[in-house]
Amino acid sequence: MVEVSENKHVKELLAQLSVLRKEVSNMRKNITNISVRKEVLFKEKSKVSNEIVSCIQEMRKVRSERNKYTQQVKELKKQRSLQAEKIKELLPNLKNLLKERDKLQKKFGYKHDFVKLKKQIKEMEFRIETEGMSFDKEKKLMLKINEKKKQLNESKFFSDISSEIHETHKKIKKLRRKTDDFHRELEKKAEKSQTNHESFMELRRKIDSLRIEEKKRFSKFKEEKDIHIKHNKELKVLLAEMNTISEQLKKYKTDSQVQTKKQEKKTLEEKTKKVNEKIKTRKKLTTEDFLVFQNSLHTSKLDKKQKKTSESAKKKTTKKIDKKKDKEKK
Repeated sequence: MVEVSENKHVKELLAQLSVLRKEVSNMRKNITNISVRKEVLFKEKSKVSNEIVSCIQEMRKVRSERNKYTQQVKELKKQRSLQAEKIKELLPNLKNLLKERDKLQKKFGYKHDFVKLKKQIKEMEFRIETEGMSFDKEKKLMLKINEKKKQLNESKFFSDISSEIHETHKKIKKLRRKTDDFHRELEKKAEKSQTNHESFMELRRKIDSLRIEEKKRFSKFKEEKDIHIKHNKELKVLLAEMNTISEQLKKYKTDSQVQTKKQEKKTLEEKTKKVNEKIKTRKKLTTEDFLVFQNSLHTSKLDKKQKKTSESAKKKTTKKIDKKKDKEKK
């Protein structure tokens, strides 16, 4: 009755073990699939992270370029302002010179030719020195020379003013050309600075978008990781249950083997006893009797050997325990 109960329990354990094995197999498949998904998600997240790093490096480069051009624009504005200031300083003087020239033009109605007047004066003076003329004629010619000299002085003043106006115009023109050059260069640098600024802002927007994407991918990866950890814990529980059942089955198997051996030994002893009786009464031995006798001798030798091995192992264990105790005492 006890044996029947044990067999029933063994069958129940085997059935439980079979169910657990299927669960473990399915769980391991799930864990493998999750591991694959987790790895894919992590690679996708890493790809986005690397792209963010690349964009940040590019953004730093673009920002550096933008700042360089912005600084150049500031410097060019400064130079342009400096030229404009110089023009501003020259304009009042030019205005005064133009007024003076306009007064002279209004006064004389024409622009005296300084070179021509000078030539005329020299010719008249030469005539006085070389020609024999009357006193009245010489007097009239002297009056003309004096008139021309007066005109010459006025003409020289006009010429000086005109020359100064011309030089001032040249200076202003040169300054304006420089101002225009600075302005054109400034516009080029400002355009480059603006282009870099737009690229910088575009990269910033891209990084913000990538960070949102990175966060989403990491969240999915974390979900899969948590499921992976959960399944691993569940797998450990299942494996522990399997191990417990396996140990119980192993115990039943060992007990069964021991019982079988005991029964076999008992049967062999009974058969050996009968063979010994036959030998004592000098009855004829069969082939089976000889085999029983041989098995009896072999079993006897094995028992002695096992006993000796067991005693040797027991002595070694005792020595180890004694040594451990001695160390603890020290």
